[in-house]
Amino acid sequence: MKNRRLTLIIAAGVVFTLIIVGSVITRSAGPNEVAVDTTGETAGQATPPAGSASASKPKTPSTPGAKTQTDAKPGPAEPTPPPAVVQVDGRDISVERGPIILLNPSTVRQGSTVGVTGSGFDAGATIDLVLKRQETDGGDVVTFFQVDKGGTFGGVNFTVPDGLSTGPFLVEARERKGDGQGFSKVASVSGTVAGAAAQVKLGTQVGQPGTVVELSAKGFAPDEKVQAYWNSLGDLSVETLQSDARGNIDRASIRVPFGAVGNNSFIFVGDKSQSPVTVNFLMLSLFPTVELSSYAIKADNPLTFAGKDFGPGERVLVYLNNPNGQPILSAQAGPDGTFPGSSGFIIPFALRGQQTLIFIGEQSKAPTTASFDILPYTPNVQPSTYGGRPGTTVTFYGFGFARTEVVYVYVNRTKDSAGRLVSCFATDNQGNAGAGGQYLIPGSAPAGQLQFTLVGTKSQASTTAAVEVMASEVPVQVPEQQGFTCPLDNTEPGQPSQQIGPPQQTTPAPPKPDQQGQPAPQAPPAKTAPTQPSQPPQQAQPAQPPQQTQPAQQTPPSQQAQPAQPPQQTPAAQPAQQPQPSPQPQQTQPVQQTQPAQPTPQAQQTQPTPQAQPAKTEQAPPPTPTTIPGPAAAPSAPVKYTVAPGDTLWDISQRHGTSVQSIADANKIANPNLIHAGQELIIPPAPKPAQSAPQGARLIERVIA
Repeated sequence: MKNRRLTLIIAAGVVFTLIIVGSVITRSAGPNEVAVDTTGETAGQATPPAGSASASKPKTPSTPGAKTQTDAKPGPAEPTPPPAVVQVDGRDISVERGPIILLNPSTVRQGSTVGVTGSGFDAGATIDLVLKRQETDGGDVVTFFQVDKGGTFGGVNFTVPDGLSTGPFLVEARERKGDGQGFSKVASVSGTVAGAAAQVKLGTQVGQPGTVVELSAKGFAPDEKVQAYWNSLGDLSVETLQSDARGNIDRASIRVPFGAVGNNSFIFVGDKSQSPVTVNFLMLSLFPTVELSSYAIKADNPLTFAGKDFGPGERVLVYLNNPNGQPILSAQAGPDGTFPGSSGFIIPFALRGQQTLIFIGEQSKAPTTASFDILPYTPNVQPSTYGGRPGTTVTFYGFGFARTEVVYVYVNRTKDSAGRLVSCFATDNQGNAGAGGQYLIPGSAPAGQLQFTLVGTKSQASTTAAVEVMASEVPVQVPEQQGFTCPLDNTEPGQPSQQIGPPQQTTPAPPKPDQQGQPAPQAPPAKTAPTQPSQPPQQAQPAQPPQQTQPAQQTPPSQQAQPAQPPQQTPAAQPAQQPQPSPQPQQTQPVQQTQPAQPTPQAQQTQPTPQAQPAKTEQAPPPTPTTIPGPAAAPSAPVKYTVAPGDTLWDISQRHGTSVQSIADANKIANPNLIHAGQELIIPPAPKPAQSAPQGARLIERVIA
C-alpha cells in the first residue's frame, strides 16, 4: 500500500515538471509587448503590432543611401536608447539605460596602474579599451577582453603611459559587433592625471646625528633649489640641493642633524614647484667615547683629551666628578662629531686620588666618562755634605718636587712639632733644584745627626735629609740663626725666582758617594792633622762665565780650631779656579793666621774628600804665580753694584778686587751668606794685604802643584 502511494506521488511530480517546462518553451510574446530597437533606426516611428507583415520583414534603412547589414562597413557604435525620466521623492531623475564602466582610481599619476570594471554589455562580447586625451581624439587601444555571460567584466588593468600629460583623460569600452564591422555599444569614463610629484630616495633611512646620507631625487622643477628640512618646515633648512634641467637630482648627500631617538623625517621642498616630499628616517642613539692623554698624572701637569661620536658641531660640556655642578670647561665638536686632543686643563694641587671627567653633548645629551688617578709627588733631597763640624754650610739638591715651587727647609720637625724654618729655595721648570737654600750649622749644635725636613709649598710633598754633626775640639763662634723669613714667598710661579746661591744651570750635581770622581761624604778628620776639603771637579769648567764658576766656600777645619776668631779664609789662598786642589797640610796654618780676617761666604757647600794625604812641601816645584789668578784691580773709590740672580758676596768681591768682609761692613750686612737679587751694594776699595800674603799664596801654589 505504501509503495503504491509513493509511486503515485513521484508520477505526479514528473507530470507537473513537464507542464512547467513546456509552458516556458512554448510561451510567445503577448499582444501588448513591444520590441526595443537599440539601433535607433525606428526612432520616431510607430511600432507595428506583433504578427503584422511589417514586423515579420527585416527593416530597411530609413535614411536614403543606407546599406544593409551585409554591405555595411565598420562604423560608429549604435546609439544608446534615450534616458527614461523617473520621479524620486518628488524629483525628476533622468535614468540612462546602457553599458557603464568605472575606474579605480580615477586620479592617477604617470606610470601608475588603473583598474577597470564594467557591465551592461552583451554576453560574451569582445571589448576594446581605448585611452583618449580628448573627446575628439581617435584614442589608443590599451587592451581588449571578453565579457562574461552576464555582460560584465572586472579585474582589467592598464598602466598610465609616462607620456600622458597632466589633466583629464577618457577611457572608452567599445563592444565589437558580431561581424567585426563597427561597435554595437560604447561606454566611457573620465579620469585625471595629477601633476608630477617629486620623489626622493635616501641611501639609508637609519642612522645617528652626523651620519652622511646619500640621496637621489626626481620630479622637481628644472633648475630649482630644493630645501631640505628636518621634521618641520618652520625651522631653518638643514641643506640646499639643486635640480638639473630635467628636474632631477642624480646624486647628493645630506648630514643627519640632531633629533629625538626614534622616527623622524626629512622634508624636501622645491623653491619653484613648492611640492613637499617627506621621507622617514629612524634616529639611533649616540655612543661617544673620550681618550685621555694620561690616566695617571701628577698635579700641576696638563691633562688633555680627545673625543669622537658626539653630535655634529655641538659643544661638549666637561664636568669633574659631578654632572649637576658647573662645567669646568667645554670642547667644540666638528661636523663629524669629533674634537682633537688640544682641549684640556692643568691638574690643580687640591685634587687627590681618583677623579672622573664627565662629557655631555650640549644638544645630543649623549654622555660618556673617563677616569684618571692623581699621583702624589715623591721628592728626594740630598745634602751637599753628609757630615761636618759646627760652622759648616749645608745646601740641598732636590729632585721630584713640583715645578717652580718654593721648598721650605725645617729643622726639628716631627709629627708633634712643626719645627723651625731655617731656609728655602725654589725649584726649576722640571721640579729640581741644585745647591738650593743654605743652613750654617751653629756652634751650639750637638754632635750627632741633624735632620732636615723639606716641604713643597704647592705640592705639600715632604722629604728628609740628614747631616752628621761632628764634635769640634774648640768652641765655634757661630750663633744660632733666628727668625728666618723666606724671601721667595712672593715669587710668581713660572717667573725667575730669587735663589739663595748660584744659578741652577751652574750648580754641581748632588754628591753621589758610589760614583767615581764625585765628592764623597766627609770623613771625620784626625785630631792631630785636620785637612782642608777639596773642591768638586764640576767647579773648574772653563766654559762657564766667571761669576758662575766660583766654587762654594767652606771654612777650613784648621781655622775652626782657632778659638779667638770666627771662621776665616785668606782671599789669596782661595783655590777659586784650580781644577782639583790637594789638601793643605797642617804646617801651613801659621801662614794663614797672618792673613786679614774675612768671613767665609756660605753660598755653596761642597763635599770634603775623606782621608786626604798631606802634600810633601819640601819636594814641591817652584811656585808658579800664573796658576792662581789674582783678584781684579780694586776700585780707587767706592762704587755701586746691583746684585744679579745667582750672585754671592764672594763672586762680587772677586770681580771688584776687594774682600767679602769689606763689602759686608760697608753695607751693614749681618749675614754675608744672604743677599737678594736687585739689592744695591756699595763696593769699597780693597784693604792693603799683609806682607805675608804672597808667601801664603806661593805656599798654596806649591801644594796645588
